[in-house]
Amino acid sequence: MTKNQNTGAAGGPFPTHVQRDISAKMQQAGMLLQTGRLAQADYACQEVLKKNSAEPQAWYYRGVIAYKAKKYTEAVGFLQEALRLAPALLHKPNSARDTPHPRRSYATAGTATVVGHPSCVNRLSKATRTCNSVT
Repeated sequence: MTKNQNTGAAGGPFPTHVQRDISAKMQQAGMLLQTGRLAQADYACQEVLKKNSAEPQAWYYRGVIAYKAKKYTEAVGFLQEALRLAPALLHKPNSARDTPHPRRSYATAGTATVVGHPSCVNRLSKATRTCNSVT
């Protein structure tokens, strides 16, 4: 669990029904994203972020949605927020990097190593290059 994740405005844990609602909305957003219903997926993510602005999966999905909509600057911002909230999703121990998984792709950007499915890493790299060339 990342800092502020599963905590309410007062810093205490979210009630169980709110956690279930967030989980259900994230599952719904994932399915909508997979079926190409980007506006609806984005709306579901925004609803989650109203309840828990520290939900890295919602920021990640918003980044993917913005990328698919060719809004590269927004995509990078959303993905950076997801990584800020959950840096463990980005960084692997050095030993894991030394022995690459055959079905994973590795891209190095500055001091960070992005690990993931090859098509996802390629898309993120392309979005970053596009954003950097525009700015």
